[in-house]
Parts: sequence; structure tokens; C-alpha cells
Amino acid sequence: MLQETQRYVEEHGNRDHECYVFWAGAIAGDEAYVSTCVYPRVESRHGGVKVPLEKMTEINQELRARDQILLAQVHSHPGRARHSPVDEEKAVSFHEGFVSIVIPDFGATPVYDLRDCGVYTYTRDSGWQLLDDDGVVDRFVIEDTVVEV
Repeated sequence: MLQETQRYVEEHGNRDHECYVFWAGAIAGDEAYVSTCVYPRVESRHGGVKVPLEKMTEINQELRARDQILLAQVHSHPGRARHSPVDEEKAVSFHEGFVSIVIPDFGATPVYDLRDCGVYTYTRDSGWQLLDDDGVVDRFVIEDTVVEV
């Protein structure tokens, strides 16, 4: 998932464009499992990217057909890995525990270590909260998808 996300973000970043990648999957008990990258075909530019409501409806219909849900939004910024006011107000989800990851420098910093990104989680009581390095490590388990024996 991280390699696919990095590839897509770099592709847009090479043109100095921001982009969105959504991570989808399933929830079992208290754990969420990311299994799918969703690349919305939308217009992007240097200063932002917008995913229209119609596209989000299409994405959610496709995920429903796959028995999956949106778990995180991942997007790039030209500079620091921090939420902007627009990110705070226009997130694709405001569900408890939803994750928003901001990749700095149009993806020039790889996303292979999420501690190099701005990782936020949403709570009804406090809104978007930036996770510190320990919070990122506690929240994410990155599993290898290739095994050589």
C-alpha cells in the first residue's frame, strides 16, 4: 500500500501537483485493515486538489460493491506535512477514528515511514488531532506483502 501510494504521489509531485489517495479496507473488532488504494481521477494543481461530491459518491459505491469502507485520506502538500484550514473543514470523512495523512514536499519525502508525514485522527470531542511519533507507531502496523523463503 505504501509503495503504491508513493508511486502515485510522486507521479503528481513531479508536476508540482497535490493529489489524493484514499485507503480503503475493512474493520474487524477494534482494528482496521487497509487493503485497497483508491486513486480519484480529479483535477489537481500546485495549490490544491478537490474531490467533488459526485466522485466521492462514485468511490463509495465502488467500495460498497467490494464490501469495503474508506479508512484514510492521504494527500500531498508542497511544503510541510501539516493540515491546512481547508483540510480541517473539507475532509472526506468526519467519522470517529478516521485518519488523514499529509505527505510533505509533493512526495519527495517517501511515505514508507509514516512518522515523516503528518498523521491526524478525527475525534468527535477534539476534532483533528496530530499524532506524535509514538502515536503513529502505536496506531499502524505495516506488514510486508512479499515474502522470500
